[in-house]
Amino acid sequence: MNLDKTLFAQIMDFLPWKLVHRIASRHKGDHYVQHFSYAEQFRVMAFAQLSYRDEPFGADLAGSVYAFDASTIDLRLPLLPWAHFDRAKSTTASIKLHTLLELRGDIPSFIHLSNGQNRWMADARGLDTLSLEAGAIYVMDRGYLDFTRLYRLHQPGASL
Repeated sequence: MNLDKTLFAQIMDFLPWKLVHRIASRHKGDHYVQHFSYAEQFRVMAFAQLSYRDEPFGADLAGSVYAFDASTIDLRLPLLPWAHFDRAKSTTASIKLHTLLELRGDIPSFIHLSNGQNRWMADARGLDTLSLEAGAIYVMDRGYLDFTRLYRLHQPGASL
């Protein structure tokens, strides 16, 4: 029975965790965390990367498989003076990045940027910007639950 540390444990011990904790505290890395801390998330992602767990997805499917999601990205105004924001309310601005990723590759098939502070560009409205592919499968979360827009996906023969 081997009692030595695994290679992965040795790599994790090598990282400057004091610096990582200090940076995470400064930027509130665990602010919205309920179960998985930033350090645990990093360890899981590092293990998956180092052990080649990113297996090909949907290799036996006939059509394309896409994942669609949106992320709000906060911007620092002194560095990005072009960003739109309400000076009376805050000194921060944001953009919303809507991304369509084909799951067989690593490069997004479609990206749409919008003003992150405008309510009119909710996640479900991002579906209006897509060019749909017949026979493709689209994967998305509950933020896109809008039956009128989802019916538009169904019309050319796409699946959810």
